[in-house]
Amino acid sequence: MIVTLPVEKQDTIAKECKQLQSKNKCKIREVARVLGILISSLPAVEFGKLYYRKIEREKIKALKLAMGDFDSEMFVTSEMKQDLKWWSDNIYTQKRKFNRGNPQVIIQTDASKLGWGAVLNEQKIGSRWSNDEKDNHINCLELLAVYYALKSFKDDLNTVENVKILTDNTTAVSYINSMGGIKSIECNRIARKIWIWCIEHQIWLIATHIPGKLNTKADYQSRNFNDQIEWQLNKNNFEKHDRTLCKEDYKRQGRRAVCGTTLANPTMVCSSNETVNKQSICYQSKQKAIDSTIQGHSSSFRKDIEFDGMSDIRNRLQNRGISEKTSTIIMASWRSGTQKQYKTYIKKWFIFCLERKEDKFHTSVELVLEFLTYLFECGLSYSALNSARSALSAFGLTFDNVPVGKHPLVIRFLKGVYHLRPTVHNDVNIWDVSIVLRLLRRLSPVADISVKDLTLKLVMLIALTNATRSQSIHLLKLSNMQKQKDCFRFKIFDLLKQSRPGYKNPEVILKSFPPDRRLCVYLVLKEYLKRTVDIRSEEDSLILSYIKPHKKVSCSTISRWIKSIMCRAGIDTSIFKAHSTRSASTSKAKQNNVPVSDILAKAGWSSSTTFGKFYDKTVTTSDVFAEKVLQI
Repeated sequence: MIVTLPVEKQDTIAKECKQLQSKNKCKIREVARVLGILISSLPAVEFGKLYYRKIEREKIKALKLAMGDFDSEMFVTSEMKQDLKWWSDNIYTQKRKFNRGNPQVIIQTDASKLGWGAVLNEQKIGSRWSNDEKDNHINCLELLAVYYALKSFKDDLNTVENVKILTDNTTAVSYINSMGGIKSIECNRIARKIWIWCIEHQIWLIATHIPGKLNTKADYQSRNFNDQIEWQLNKNNFEKHDRTLCKEDYKRQGRRAVCGTTLANPTMVCSSNETVNKQSICYQSKQKAIDSTIQGHSSSFRKDIEFDGMSDIRNRLQNRGISEKTSTIIMASWRSGTQKQYKTYIKKWFIFCLERKEDKFHTSVELVLEFLTYLFECGLSYSALNSARSALSAFGLTFDNVPVGKHPLVIRFLKGVYHLRPTVHNDVNIWDVSIVLRLLRRLSPVADISVKDLTLKLVMLIALTNATRSQSIHLLKLSNMQKQKDCFRFKIFDLLKQSRPGYKNPEVILKSFPPDRRLCVYLVLKEYLKRTVDIRSEEDSLILSYIKPHKKVSCSTISRWIKSIMCRAGIDTSIFKAHSTRSASTSKAKQNNVPVSDILAKAGWSSSTTFGKFYDKTVTTSDVFAEKVLQI
């Protein structure tokens, strides 16, 4: 059975999408109305789910900034316009087919932090993750495993219409069957890439969950590899020699660039030998190779191209004659979080230059300003645009021997951004610690509560009594713990967010609190150590997952736990995040006359002079921070 939309409905959708597409700004209510029309048509539009979520995400983002006011204005970004264009161009040819029949092929897939694996009948395949892929969330890796499995078994799917995927990851199942999702941008991107591949090969996909204990074959393939046949060229060395070869070819053949090699499978690796007349011959040949891989796809599909901006920073350092070892040390000056942030904006810069056929290395300040304007029109804040500026400076863009971030026009542009879109500070008010303390008192006695509640109570008490970040709690280790008569002391030797040359990480001290045993973090930790001794095995991290297999948890998990306690206590977690515990606890301590020096020592802030002036306190030393925070 096939379902189609009435002609009147098709006309309405085409008209509304074209009208919204022609605007740069509009009310959030107008976007929500168009979204409602699109979503209502999904039962008769086969692939409509692939082309509305970017609009939905921008609407949600705008609503958050507008505090829920639908009459506020928002930008109609280029990504939104791409989805709207798909609807206006394709709505008259869309339909939906029901009763597709049973799947003709069943593929089992699995992913681990090491690699991916897949099984089709008696055929087995697997591979390691690349350096760019291995840091992704496991949900993204599971979706990538599906994508690579489909491409690997392509020859077996030539005459197949229906394919079933068996995976033990429920998120992957949901994102495949729903053709994407709103919560995770990366998962949505990969799911969309999977479906675009399936559409090109006329395959209908359905995913089903399989228990992990029944998915052992694919799991084995994701963890065991044949290193004799799996290898790749060192990217840095290849690109360094590739540039040299390009220059030699250019000298021998005039304006004809031959940087590529014809390979057996041109769909996997593309080459370019077209005549070019640009400044950078090597760059243009690579640019054409990238263009050839995306020729025929819509501009929205170009967003799926993968770039690794930080590797290009390393390459630019080595091209200046800096050795590989020295480059590695210089790259370490940016922490992993900063590198991830920079990589996002460098990738956007690459795509921006690619779409305009511009050289991403040799450019002009005018193009950089146009790029920053594009980000501004996408709704980015002043802070985000500052991060983009820093990323381009780290990338090595200079004009008149001045880094792009310090160029007068760029500085003036950022000042204009601040005036047009000033930073909104959300620190005027903070929640009262006593609200959470009332909940923690109810989670008593600790010997009778569940391991889950015990874990959440411990994490929240550590966060409050030490004004510490989730990162510090994540790094607490038993090997660095010292038990004393009335306290536990933890030393942290890892790099923290506030770590800097000459700075000593503060100890995390969990002192007993005799005035109220229900809030005594010392007793809570003793009970926690007692309850987890049998499930800890050789795990050194203090905080473990309260569900099997009881491994150490990430910093993000600890943040979610803190938010869950805040939510249970009645705090609005749409406004206050886990990090707000630092502000709440230090504000409570200041209210109870804790000296500024104690607040600085606990929170790890560096400027005692500025902080002292702000609170109008003289700097003294004492050890009463935790006690004052727990007093109501």
